[in-house]
Amino acid sequence: MNEEERAREQGADERGPMRQRTTAPETLRRTSLQLTSSLDLPTVLDSVAQSAQALVGASDCLIYVYDEQIQSFSFGTARGRWAETGAVVAPRPDGLTATVARKVRPVIIDDATDHPLYASP
Repeated sequence: MNEEERAREQGADERGPMRQRTTAPETLRRTSLQLTSSLDLPTVLDSVAQSAQALVGASDCLIYVYDEQIQSFSFGTARGRWAETGAVVAPRPDGLTATVARKVRPVIIDDATDHPLYASP
């Protein structure tokens, strides 16, 4: 391999992380365009789920709509294995999803084996 080929290969290796950093903003931009082009809630939720999966590399995504006044969830959309099998269940009233919705902030769990939200199956 000559110097020019090595330089080209090194440049390609260094562009990999940069390409990943530029992919996330582009995904968010495309999602924003899709969201503003439709006011149909199922279409918007599916677009958000698709983008969320792409951004974090998830195999599955479930979105619920939370009504704060009556503290109740309704199904929004599902992608991945849950969507394919139809095995979608509502969030448990005392589970992680409901806790995050009530607190309106993330819940950080360092050790699920000892966390109260995972005390019951």
